[in-house]
Amino acid sequence: MMDSRLQKLAQTVVHYSISVQPGERVLIQALDINNFDILTPFIDEIYNAGGQVFFELSDYATNRKMMLRGSEDQFKLDAKIKLARMREMDAVIALLGEDNVSEYADVPSEKRNIF
Repeated sequence: MMDSRLQKLAQTVVHYSISVQPGERVLIQALDINNFDILTPFIDEIYNAGGQVFFELSDYATNRKMMLRGSEDQFKLDAKIKLARMREMDAVIALLGEDNVSEYADVPSEKRNIF
């Protein structure tokens, strides 16, 4: 059973905070969310408002791998792709989890800054 507080939060965010209108595109960015059921009330409310739902799912562990092994050129292309996608959206909802706040501890600051 869905937590009524989460349902109320989704209703407030979708209908009041970002006021989704029919046809609008909404990106849900979920970072380090282990229970994807958390997304369900947001998805339902966006569709109830007539919006279109898009997702970007990631976690700290995979971002850490990319930061440690990736190149600046790769990060720039990744940012360019994300920016192009973002420009197509009317609103963004960011849902952030924090399973391991120290996940990036061994990533050099130079890499974190360009990521």
